[in-house]
Amino acid sequence: MPFHLMELEALANYPDAVFIQTHREPAQFMGSWNSLVDRIRSVSLEPRPGHETGAEQMDLMSGMLNEAMRFRASRPELESRWVDVSYRDLVENPTAVVNAIYERLDWRLDPVAAAEIESWLERQAEQRRREPPHRYSLEDFGLTVERVAAAFSPYREFVAKRKIA
Repeated sequence: MPFHLMELEALANYPDAVFIQTHREPAQFMGSWNSLVDRIRSVSLEPRPGHETGAEQMDLMSGMLNEAMRFRASRPELESRWVDVSYRDLVENPTAVVNAIYERLDWRLDPVAAAEIESWLERQAEQRRREPPHRYSLEDFGLTVERVAAAFSPYREFVAKRKIA
């Protein structure tokens, strides 16, 4: 959950805590994120113009991710507890990603749990075939690739430097 990034200092105090973080180019996820925020708000709040949601959420998400990367850089002793996952890898081969996470952490994946993962993936694939794709764009929220890249530049530099995604 992205909001856990705002509490890394507190979470780091739990010696068994492991941080599994997916990484995706911000210009790719900001349209989706804004669309989700828009849908959630439409249930209980007055609709807001897209450009207001876009500006608000870009500030929130870039601040959160940029600060999380500063936290990580300032706490090298926690790196062994961090597992970075490429979102693209997760989408293309989720089973391999789960297996790699378990291997990296020296955990044992229970065969029953592995079978449940495969079953869930099959149900998800079938559901996606039946549903029309959700459409959104950065422009729907007054954003551009360039503005998003600039807002997330500390995060993007951290990820690029470490060849994470």
